[in-house]
Amino acid sequence: MTDDTVPSNSSTPPEKYAGDPRWELVDRVASSTVFRKSPRLRQFLFFVTERSIAGHSDEISEYEIGWKVFERGPNYNPMDDSIVRSAARQLRSKVKEYFETEGVSEKLILDIPKGGYIPVFAEREHLAASLNLSESAQLVDEHLAVVLRRWKILTAVLSIGIVALVGFELWKNSVAFPTTRRQSIVSTLLIKDHPTRVILGDSGIAYVSQATKHPLSVAEYANHAYPTLAIEPSFQQIWDRLTDGTTTYLPEVNIALAVMRSGEEGRNTVLLDSRQLSADDFRSGNMIVISSPSACPWIHLLDDKLNFRYTRTFNTPESEFSFVNLHPMAGEEESYSAGSSIPQFGKSYAILARVPNLSNNGKILIIYGFKTSGIQAAGEYATDPRLAAELVRIFGVKGIRELPDFEVLLSTDSMASTPLNIHVVAHRIIK
Repeated sequence: MTDDTVPSNSSTPPEKYAGDPRWELVDRVASSTVFRKSPRLRQFLFFVTERSIAGHSDEISEYEIGWKVFERGPNYNPMDDSIVRSAARQLRSKVKEYFETEGVSEKLILDIPKGGYIPVFAEREHLAASLNLSESAQLVDEHLAVVLRRWKILTAVLSIGIVALVGFELWKNSVAFPTTRRQSIVSTLLIKDHPTRVILGDSGIAYVSQATKHPLSVAEYANHAYPTLAIEPSFQQIWDRLTDGTTTYLPEVNIALAVMRSGEEGRNTVLLDSRQLSADDFRSGNMIVISSPSACPWIHLLDDKLNFRYTRTFNTPESEFSFVNLHPMAGEEESYSAGSSIPQFGKSYAILARVPNLSNNGKILIIYGFKTSGIQAAGEYATDPRLAAELVRIFGVKGIRELPDFEVLLSTDSMASTPLNIHVVAHRIIK
């Protein structure tokens, strides 16, 4: 039986969900030309949606999908068979293609965040008009026309940040937290009865830094000493929203959701944004920071612990990102830069590092990468137990709990902003 064969338990959409806008949306997606030659993926989509709408999100797991959708049988072992993970990547790609083509006018959108298989639904009243995020990386000239164009882009980014938060609220109020026996890298920071803070970046500040060509220092960010820009009064409100700490990146939200689904301990997390922190927060307890230093300048407090230093320059038409290798070892390069065509295609890099907090009484896990593909690659590596096992082998320890504090530089190929072939380029033990 091939992977595209319709399984014997395939069924048409249950009539009891008629009138439910979520089910009607999924029915349109599955009936589109995008899914015409993919009956197995349609069945996958119907299964996870039906379980979610019925209030049985706890039944949406890799094992259940492998057994009931792909007919792998009750003895199916996800560790030995990657059919579900592979199909999930295809499903996400096709869903994305639908909303970019036939479903471009849909007001309700569907997403299946990486790290899990539970569908998330959110209103998309602004997304149809949103511009390509890669355009927002372009620097601006001084004349008015280009300034106006820049603010249109920033408005679109702000809208996407709001949609991301709406999607999170929908998920938080309707989705159960499945448990897992397999441990990921994030699980080393999730301790029962000890809350772990999960930090999202302040993406508005990242765009302010880009617009003014001035990356913020820790002191400037802590004191709210933001750079200014001469703009028309009609755009002042947008600028104020960018500096009020209310926007974040959708890929970072997806990683946070994956962290919170990491077993029973995932429930005991506190979600914060970078603006809510102070330097004291880096001196106690465990923390997972899902952001680059551009959107969370607090990370610079940990610079002396890291070998791969995040840098960003503004002297080209498009901002350049790179990791400087402070102490290259044999076979390593002095710096690693993302391909100029990122985020669509090309090579990208990411950092995953677990370091002691500033008082050495807890751990801080840092997750970030260059643009969409890098961020997603770092998030997948941090939350996937299979990749955690790879790190155990790299450092030569017996189990995930025996890992020393570490820093790994990840490389990924980007295909339409999707990370492929993630692997460790270099690694360090942090002493």
